[in-house]
Amino acid sequence: MSIVAPVERSGGVGPGHDLGATAPARRTPAAPSRSTAPRDGAALLVGLVFLGLALLVGFRAAAGQTWDVDERAFHDTLVSMHHGEGPYAALRDALITKEGAAPSNVRAYRLPTLAWLQALVPVGSLRWLVAIPFATMLWAAWRIGRPHGPWGGTASVALVGFWIVGASPLLYLHHEIWAAPLLLAGLAVVDRRPRLAAVLLGGAVAIRELFAAAFVAGLALHRRSRTWWAVTGVLAAGGIAHVIVASRYLDPDGVQPALAWDGFQLGSIGPAGSIAGAVLGVVGGGLGLLGAAALARRGSKAGRIAVVHGVLAMVATIAVGRTYWGYSWGPALACFAPAGWAALRGRLAGGPASLSPAPAS
Repeated sequence: MSIVAPVERSGGVGPGHDLGATAPARRTPAAPSRSTAPRDGAALLVGLVFLGLALLVGFRAAAGQTWDVDERAFHDTLVSMHHGEGPYAALRDALITKEGAAPSNVRAYRLPTLAWLQALVPVGSLRWLVAIPFATMLWAAWRIGRPHGPWGGTASVALVGFWIVGASPLLYLHHEIWAAPLLLAGLAVVDRRPRLAAVLLGGAVAIRELFAAAFVAGLALHRRSRTWWAVTGVLAAGGIAHVIVASRYLDPDGVQPALAWDGFQLGSIGPAGSIAGAVLGVVGGGLGLLGAAALARRGSKAGRIAVVHGVLAMVATIAVGRTYWGYSWGPALACFAPAGWAALRGRLAGGPASLSPAPAS
């Protein structure tokens, strides 16, 4: 009698296989429990409330003809552009009205990017269209804060919501308000989509040079990226062109407000320029800086960029005393406040992936 060894076939029965055994069931990821699932509905509701409140406050300021002096200059610039003037000539005329003389320094001229965009629509419609940057900031806040606890997204939205309400009455044309959404959106996507982040952060710099620290920090993290270097080239060329053109509209005997400390301003560290706003800015900014630093230690590029930009922009704002500069760092750091609170409690979500929205429950 010949003994034939059993042949084990793929997917068949081999030696020692229990014919009565069933294959182990494939495990599926457990859905988040109700206690840990992100409260996206609450975040949406809070965001809509703050967005509506910001627009309402802005309309009331417009009805009362309340103006910030810089806001008035930007408004007059847009009116002149609608009558055919270029952005540099229009801003020069507005600055003559404001200061009594033409500027003597290139620094007085904002980059024309935002003026060109805003001039595409009627000036009065910008009170409505400012909802676009406001909503973008709220979305980015939700995306950044959402992974850090069930109420993380809601908390980030609420903190940023206070900043936009503070900006709405007098700063709706300011460059910081329109560049901040690009900064926040760039931070929200940089760990997953670095090329898109390069465009977003570069766009923020093209509107307001105060956001350059964030872009340079991102470039340092993506030194081998052609996209980042291409955006750098565009920004450099645009900056050189801006200086050359703006120089033609200077008056050697003109005026230029000194870029120096003019006393501590509550509005430089929080929204609305009040004690309550300053406390909110300090708490949100402090927790946000802690959260961004904790994420940075875990390899998050968003955390690293937020720390570098937040610290530099904060110091510059307090040192110079320009209250509206707070919008170049305050909302961005506020987005990371839930991560800071989670870090304090020892439950920080991990790494770069934590900056993407959690799966819906």
